[in-house]
Amino acid sequence: MKINEALEQSQELYPSGGGQTSFYELLDGENKFRIITGFAVMAKHWLNKQPLGVCFGLAKGCPICKANEEKKKEIVARQDLTDDEKFEELNKLKQSVSFVCYIIDRVDNTIKLAELPYSVSKRIGEWEKDTEYPFEGDVPNFDIKVTRDVKGRKYSTDVGISTIGKGLSAEDKELIGEQILNPEKFVNHMKKKSAKEAGVEYTVEEKVEQLPEIQVEEEQTDAPPDFLQPAGEPAPTPPDEEVTKEDIPF
Repeated sequence: MKINEALEQSQELYPSGGGQTSFYELLDGENKFRIITGFAVMAKHWLNKQPLGVCFGLAKGCPICKANEEKKKEIVARQDLTDDEKFEELNKLKQSVSFVCYIIDRVDNTIKLAELPYSVSKRIGEWEKDTEYPFEGDVPNFDIKVTRDVKGRKYSTDVGISTIGKGLSAEDKELIGEQILNPEKFVNHMKKKSAKEAGVEYTVEEKVEQLPEIQVEEEQTDAPPDFLQPAGEPAPTPPDEEVTKEDIPF
């Protein structure tokens, strides 16, 4: 999925949601990476800065969404709150929206699963609309530099000028090899996990998106959850608990 399609979808599914990173961690200071897949939208519910789980959508029966809809009505109806106080309470019920993709971390040259914040993804979306910045299908054809200011939790996003239009290097392609990189499948797996924990049946028609540069010559077959699966090897066992860096199979 293109980044602007993902941004538009995020506003339809999770209006006004923010973003927060996880697996690939944007550290304080400068971070450099190369995006190597398209994007998938993922949202999480939070309470008191603690994650409650991945949202699988009000229409699909997410119980937290249902509960929050009732809470919203109660907040709006309260006479003891000012408009600003109501806005603050309603804001606490928003999901945090992030944009999942696979990247090559330029610090250690390894493939990682990234949840890019909304502000970073929005900047990439602006580049996608600008013909000055080349894209290969859904993917920026250049390295990206993100500088994080921890005090304000702010991010500034820039292009690696020297890498514009150069495509993936031979080393990058060798690193990717025949791995199947599919962020959409990972997000669907996490949604199904949340639905199962809530006792709700969740089904989705999965669509595999591949980049021309990393498509495998051999015919690909369906497999169990394989958010990162080397060809010829069994898929890793999906995590049962909240995903951490240690859960990512590389």
